[in-house]
Amino acid sequence: MLNPLALPIHPILVHFSIAMLTAGWICLLVRYASGDTRWEDRWRMFELVGVLTLVPTIVSAFIDTRGFAFLIHPRAGAPLIWHMTSGFVAAGAFGLHYMWRRRLPLDNLTRSIVTWDIALATFAMVALLATGLIAGAMVYGT
Repeated sequence: MLNPLALPIHPILVHFSIAMLTAGWICLLVRYASGDTRWEDRWRMFELVGVLTLVPTIVSAFIDTRGFAFLIHPRAGAPLIWHMTSGFVAAGAFGLHYMWRRRLPLDNLTRSIVTWDIALATFAMVALLATGLIAGAMVYGT
């Protein structure tokens, strides 16, 4: 008999975080491409929700893997350790980006701030993409 409580919950939760962080990244790019500061509020909302929902997403991953055993004896050839590593890099980069960027003014952004802003957000997005690619290899890989 199928036990719904035995099903993994991480794959269900992760998609919401990914959607919010991707939408935030796109809003940030549109904000700088258009110069319209109204996109700033959209970026802040999407990235904040994305970063906050990463917490239950990460917790659910440890629930699904039944703890920290894969961290105690990691195998470099196993994709799970790389999925977790790139996921933590992405989560840290998005968290750092949000905390750094929210303190800056909406107007009077210098070219170097804009460059660092786009670079850090894009680095976080690439790390998130790598995390997803590794997850796809774990699920569908041969």
